[in-house]
Amino acid sequence: MKSLPYIIPDDDAFLNAGLLLLIINYLSKTTRGKLLLNNEKILIFMYLIKNPSLLVEVLQRLGRPAPRLTQEEIYSVSSISVNLDPLFDHGWLKGLLMHVSSLGFLRADYRKGEGFMYSLSDEAVAVADNLMGDYFSRVREYITYLDSIKGESVSSLNALLNTIFKR
Repeated sequence: MKSLPYIIPDDDAFLNAGLLLLIINYLSKTTRGKLLLNNEKILIFMYLIKNPSLLVEVLQRLGRPAPRLTQEEIYSVSSISVNLDPLFDHGWLKGLLMHVSSLGFLRADYRKGEGFMYSLSDEAVAVADNLMGDYFSRVREYITYLDSIKGESVSSLNALLNTIFKR
């Protein structure tokens, strides 16, 4: 008898592509149109969305409003036992960016000292706007809170995360 494969939702390519589209769609630019998202910041934002208890702690330490978490989010395995590996998995992000780019969804501008800065094509904006369901609704809610810190530098976000992890 064969056992059914166990699929880890956090590793699902389509789910992560949708998450990436939402992050870039809502957090990639200032109100004046300056691009904000490079690889490091995308990794941080994806990590915070997948770890809502850390998202709340980061926002509170920066003095910003934070979402109310459900009991499931507070007492999940990922909240209790934090895995830092995804925060530094640049190869995984590169593969995800290449996949989304191959679909014609990604625009990239190179900025010396910061690397590639990302935004979405018009087609990708339409796709991101059509992502529906409870999960994507919750992600959009988290993103509205992340909007208040999208202008923070990567180094300040990393320093804050280091402080939190050392506790």
